[in-house]
Amino acid sequence: MRLRQLRPSNIRNRWGKRCARCGHRGRLSEPWHGYGDRKVWHDACMAANHWRTAAEERLTVLELIADVWEINAATVRELASPRGVNNLESSQAWDLAWRVFYSLEGRKERAAVGGMAAE
Repeated sequence: MRLRQLRPSNIRNRWGKRCARCGHRGRLSEPWHGYGDRKVWHDACMAANHWRTAAEERLTVLELIADVWEINAATVRELASPRGVNNLESSQAWDLAWRVFYSLEGRKERAAVGGMAAE
């Protein structure tokens, strides 16, 4: 039986893989995903990355629509009030709208801070 020599790079590649998102080490039996660079992700973190990217894309489109049509949180609240049959449905619709506009405002603030830091 011939023993294979393990080089340090093979050991690092096999047992030293860490998820780029959470930092946990993975098993060899787990599938790993990457985009060609050295960063790799396991299934759960890759799914979270895809979900987050899709959510960011949707917020970008919604932000564009809100800017073009001059829609803000107050406008959505006015439209949500008569829509619900009872106050519970109306408040749930407003809660959803509030979360979306809160996320949009947070994105604008992060972009402003990032723009200042880049200058």
